[in-house]
Amino acid sequence: MADPLYTGTSYFKNHADAQSVLDAYHNGSASVMGSHREGFVVRYDNVPGYNHNPGAGYLDQPTNLFLIKGTRSVSVVPISPNWTPRP
Repeated sequence: MADPLYTGTSYFKNHADAQSVLDAYHNGSASVMGSHREGFVVRYDNVPGYNHNPGAGYLDQPTNLFLIKGTRSVSVVPISPNWTPRP
């Protein structure tokens, strides 16, 4: 894949989609699904992300769940649509 956003891991098709998820988190239009050891998991249906985890058998799996991690240098990472919070 020649897309510079694709590095062999989960990805977005463009930077604007990642920014849309972050904006939705900030303005409350994304649903917070729970916490993860690295940040918060949100559901946002208006943009696609792609979960890419070959070790688990998932190649370019469409998802609407995203991990938001960091505080100063924030990252938005598409994660498995099957993610559930730990009890």
